[in-house]
Amino acid sequence: YVRYASGEDWVTVAWQNPAGNWGEVAGGYNVSKARKLTFWAKGESGGEKAEFMVGMEQAQSAVSRDSLRVTSGILRLKKEWKKYVIPLEDLDRSRLITGFLFRIEGQGKPVVFCLDDIQFE
Repeated sequence: YVRYASGEDWVTVAWQNPAGNWGEVAGGYNVSKARKLTFWAKGESGGEKAEFMVGMEQAQSAVSRDSLRVTSGILRLKKEWKKYVIPLEDLDRSRLITGFLFRIEGQGKPVVFCLDDIQFE
């Protein structure tokens, strides 16, 4: 359950290994066997917008970096549960520090949505 109360600003939430690793320490997983990341999402009212990602850009001087960066693009969520897929098979999956992220931009009112069953397949 995600509730972002700011109607004007933006936020990004990231799952990292180890936690809080912006590239300053070694980490990450080899997910070469995974062909996609899947997750289920729904908006509280329908129409909520969010962007979902795998991997992120770290500084060139980082000790460790994600080997890929891919986005779902901005999605408009439905009121009903829907399964989303982010394809990974043509990307370098050898090191993933930031396994899943989402970004929400202000939409003039609080943004509320649910996520479930986030997994690499």
